[in-house]
Amino acid sequence: MNMPQMITASVGQRGINAPPDVTKVQTLLKAKMIYQGGVDGRCGPKTIKAIETFQSHFMRAPDGLISANGTTWKKLTGQVPMGPPLPPQSAGFAAASTGIIPPDFCFPLSSRPTESWRSGPRQFGSSRSNGRRHAGCDLYASFGTPIYAVADGELVRPPYNFTVFTPNQVQAIEVKHGNLLVRYTEVKPNSFTGIIKKGQKIAEVGRMINPRTNRVFEMLHIEIYTNGASTVPLTDVSRSPYKRRADVTDPAPYLDVWVNNLP
Repeated sequence: MNMPQMITASVGQRGINAPPDVTKVQTLLKAKMIYQGGVDGRCGPKTIKAIETFQSHFMRAPDGLISANGTTWKKLTGQVPMGPPLPPQSAGFAAASTGIIPPDFCFPLSSRPTESWRSGPRQFGSSRSNGRRHAGCDLYASFGTPIYAVADGELVRPPYNFTVFTPNQVQAIEVKHGNLLVRYTEVKPNSFTGIIKKGQKIAEVGRMINPRTNRVFEMLHIEIYTNGASTVPLTDVSRSPYKRRADVTDPAPYLDVWVNNLP
């Protein structure tokens, strides 16, 4: 058996990042259709995000770092089997795996938000009122920012009211993209273009105002469901803790891949 060529030092977040080592990592990640950047030996944000995406399938807290002969390196090179994907955070909720994340989809905004969708109140599973958990990821963007279709798709449900504050502040749109169903929410009313083509504008970011605190919220809230063929309504208040259909899943691993393909 031919053993894979080793890296000499760590690669990734706060790594040594010797160019020959970075090139090896980029080549392996690209072969797995996780890394969409150039194989240039430079460890930038795209490389680190691709490492985190790979790690997310066997680590609860990806650190974006590959150590020489460490677990991530061994799994990346096939020295150690990947094993089954991590179980969902809550029973009955789907977990993304490398094999089902379409690498050719694009990001729904034209640039990466300054605030991470993997931390704070923006992340999937963060706490909400009355014990509910956040059922999607929030991508902070200013009011009126264009929202783009992540792929060609089919409209499942046209724009409808979607707000916890004053009615008709923002809307939601449900679109089937292949095997995935995506709910684009907190969009500006009457901004739906009717166009669902990859990289084409589908709507605009809306604005919500909490009447009790006057706090303003401007973002794209995105939810992903893995059973695109199902016609069961997405919101289900009887299902704790997300109050969503059983196939709701964490959008973060998908966004980590798609951000390498801006519209």
